[in-house]
Amino acid sequence: MAAAIFLLEKMSFFETLETHFGTRDLYEVLRLTKAASESEVKRAYRKKSLEVHPDRAKEEDKATATEKFQCLSRVYSVLSDQDKRALYDESGEVDDDVVVQERDWDAYWRLLFQKITVEDIAEFEKNYKGSDEEVNDLKSAYLDYQGDMDTILENVLCATADDDERFRGIIEELISKEDLPKFPAFVNESKKKKKARKQKVRIYFSLSPLSNDLEAFLGKSL
Repeated sequence: MAAAIFLLEKMSFFETLETHFGTRDLYEVLRLTKAASESEVKRAYRKKSLEVHPDRAKEEDKATATEKFQCLSRVYSVLSDQDKRALYDESGEVDDDVVVQERDWDAYWRLLFQKITVEDIAEFEKNYKGSDEEVNDLKSAYLDYQGDMDTILENVLCATADDDERFRGIIEELISKEDLPKFPAFVNESKKKKKARKQKVRIYFSLSPLSNDLEAFLGKSL
């Protein structure tokens, strides 16, 4: 944890954003537009935070996952605050206190979503995989990253290396129906790259029983 905080301080806030999310745009991190409502911002943050929460990372990936989670939480702290968001929208800048504050972001997350448990997260993954929502997210990721499967697997919620072939089948079917374009990075991917991807260590998810708080977790009351 200390190492992650040190690295975050050594890099600028926007540099850290770009390192972990490939963009310096706060809205792009959450896949939102400037017109997003308060509830949409919170829902998007909740969804993205599930993807990057350190509790779901292997021990050797904890430091990186923690830094990414801290960065994401800072994004939300800006976009969820009317004044800070207005400043960012107008100038593209964020308050210094957002960048330098040392905050327990995990406690902050649990305060926002206090009814969420690890069991809720696991059950959400179980229901999410194979759903229309997952297919829509996969389509968006395919378009955003122009068919690069490495990046797609890193950015679709709950995805692991085990989803590689399943995702490829879904994408190929959508291409055949002309619902998606043919990107060279996808159709011409080499066997060497596929093999290398399967050997990479991916964030894993452990399945547990369902909590009664799932409805609140999904944000249906927002």
